[in-house]
Amino acid sequence: QRTFCDKVESRGIVYQLIARFLKDAKPKVEVNDNRIQKVLSHIRKNIYKTVDIDSLAAISCLSKDHFIRLFKKEVGNTPLQYINQKKIEKAQLILITEDIPVKNIAYLLAYEDHSYFNRLFKKITGVTPQQYRELYKK
Repeated sequence: QRTFCDKVESRGIVYQLIARFLKDAKPKVEVNDNRIQKVLSHIRKNIYKTVDIDSLAAISCLSKDHFIRLFKKEVGNTPLQYINQKKIEKAQLILITEDIPVKNIAYLLAYEDHSYFNRLFKKITGVTPQQYRELYKK
C-alpha cells in the first residue's frame, strides 16, 4: 500500500513532466482562413501518417503554389515546417512518457529514415532525441 507521501511524490513528478513539455510547446496558431483551418485539422488527425503537400493543397481547393503562400501567411511557416514541428512536439511527449526506442518513434511518426528524424529533432529542439529523453527523465 502506497503512503500519502508516495502519492504526492508521484503526482509531483507527473506535473513536472507536463510543465516541462508545455514550456517547450509552441503556442496555438490563430488562423482566419477556413481552408487553412481544414488543412490544420487534417494534419492533426494524421500526425502518424505521411502527409504530402499536394494532398493538403487539394483539401484547401487551391493550387500547390497558392496554398503554400497562403499557409505561410496564415501560420508563419511553410506546410512542411509546420508538419515537422508538430511531429517533433508529438515525439517530445512520447519520449518523456513512454519507453519506446527512438527508432520506433521515428517510424511511428512516419519518418522512414530515423537518422533524418534525429537530425530534424536536433534542429528543432537543440538536442538529440536521446539527450531530450535523458534531460526530462531526471
